[in-house]
Amino acid sequence: MFVLAVAMCFLAADAVPVNALVPGNINASSSKIITDGINNVAEEQAEMLKGLGLFFGTDHGFDLHRKLTRAEAAVLIVRFLGEEKKALEQNSKHPFTDVPAWASPYVGWLYQNKITNGVGTKLYGSAQDVTYEHFAVMLSRISIGSDDFISSGVGTEEERRFIDRENQDPPGTDFFRADAVSMLTRFMRCTYLKDQNEPITVAQLLLKKGVFTAEQFVKAGLKVYPVTYSQGEDGSLTARLEGVPFRKSKLTGINGDTSYPARETPYFYVWKDEGDATVLYRMDCLTLEADEVTRWTRENMPKPWHIAYFATLGGKDFLGIWHGDGVSLVSSDGMKTEKLAMGKDFGIDSKQYWEPYIWSNDKLVVTVDNTVFVITDNNVVHHVLQAGVTFVGAENGLAVLYSEKNDPGEIQGVRLDDWTITDTYRVPPTEDSIYGNRPLLRQYWGQLYGRGGAGIYGEAGLFTVREGRLERVTERPVLDVGFLRIGPVGAYVVLSHEPGSPLGSMIYEYDGPLLTGKDGYAEIERLSNDPPHGIVIDSIQGADSMVFFSSRTGVGMDHYDVFTYYPVHNSEEDHMGIVVMSFAAGRPEISFAEHDQQWYVLQEQERLNALGYNP
Repeated sequence: MFVLAVAMCFLAADAVPVNALVPGNINASSSKIITDGINNVAEEQAEMLKGLGLFFGTDHGFDLHRKLTRAEAAVLIVRFLGEEKKALEQNSKHPFTDVPAWASPYVGWLYQNKITNGVGTKLYGSAQDVTYEHFAVMLSRISIGSDDFISSGVGTEEERRFIDRENQDPPGTDFFRADAVSMLTRFMRCTYLKDQNEPITVAQLLLKKGVFTAEQFVKAGLKVYPVTYSQGEDGSLTARLEGVPFRKSKLTGINGDTSYPARETPYFYVWKDEGDATVLYRMDCLTLEADEVTRWTRENMPKPWHIAYFATLGGKDFLGIWHGDGVSLVSSDGMKTEKLAMGKDFGIDSKQYWEPYIWSNDKLVVTVDNTVFVITDNNVVHHVLQAGVTFVGAENGLAVLYSEKNDPGEIQGVRLDDWTITDTYRVPPTEDSIYGNRPLLRQYWGQLYGRGGAGIYGEAGLFTVREGRLERVTERPVLDVGFLRIGPVGAYVVLSHEPGSPLGSMIYEYDGPLLTGKDGYAEIERLSNDPPHGIVIDSIQGADSMVFFSSRTGVGMDHYDVFTYYPVHNSEEDHMGIVVMSFAAGRPEISFAEHDQQWYVLQEQERLNALGYNP
């Protein structure tokens, strides 16, 4: 069985704009809780929950930017579960003396169902702000009957430490209504195991209880969740939204296009082998009705084992086909196909294996062997690279090539419009690099679900495109790049180190859209080894307003201890603090023989505090 992720579908036959049904803003959020693959905008998540009758808001709208009390959290959870009417009717007893009358039925229901124990023998803590951990534990008890919110998929340790401000001054929580909405939205896709012979999602549980219908869930949820497709034993497809099935295809014996992320088309491609031919179909995302596009004989196209959608330009869909003889690039207008190229492989090392292409200034760039295809709404142009020349990436209308024809090697900026060279930089040949298998240059994908990268980086430095020219931002070797979503446009965070040694790592923050062509930038050193923090930084992970970095220490047998850190900069005092977020043991049977994970985190935090990196 395979799962096919396509997040765009029409809800009904009515005319609805395609982009109105794409789970938009997949990378944006007004909460601090980010879930991969869904729309993370809390306002739109709240609209979905409201449409299902699970979230009502306040007299001031959704009021997402304020904290909520434990009493309010009780109402929110009971309402989400569709148990509000029952809770009000039963008005179950509880031992707590600090619960207001309006919240008592909800707290009583939670207590009777072993979802809350309060904060003391006779106290529920009604007026206290609910914390991330409190909220996550209650949801975990609902889904798996355990407090382990990490195993249940409700939350993460990193989120808890950051939002509940562990080891920070002042103490307290930054858990807001927006975060609660985002956690409930994530919870909908968590697995429900309690009182079930077979696991189902929480969405399926609520459907089973009659809280909403499949039609209501699909109508409300399409802007937030991706549609997935599972294949039955007969080769048919079933469309699901977070486990809730709502359509089955009539066509059987088919294979599907598993391309991701979401795209703005109301259909996807499937294919079926019939004797010595392969039949390509377009299938409607929601109705799963299929129309034949073309029929290839084995002479025209070797038997495919995968077909992926790349993009739509000029009314044509561009597809990549993997088969026994290599790959093919084809276009389709829905009625026929045209084979543009056939070769051994697609040459772009992109965000995901099935996406070997780059978007740059509304141009689709695809390479097949040593040929670069530049595709626009108007035409398809190809350029054959000379021997020794490698396509690195493209940004803001400029291709970046690495040439080993000369010594030292050269990095060139080439206009995609007319293939003319704009700039040339000399760099040491790859074989002379002291960094082993680290790439001399690679494309950085700043927008995971967007149509483009965000610069070129590697041991040769960091490059960007400004005003149509290739500019070298720094010659310092660059290990990693992340995106920090701060201010109106955000900033890029760069992990670098001293030339000649991978140690002594530094994190730099570049203000503004450094890699999108804006003139000028400010370089701010955020973290360095003066005084030494003793951390060999291994990688950066960016998530919305948070950027983490990690260290990795070998403990034998190809196992590594990994600490994750969060840098905190106090602009008023110009002080850089470091919060130790988590510890993962490479050999837990040794590391955890006497101490638990929290002990290692506290020990490392104390060490950093002593060096002046207290948050």
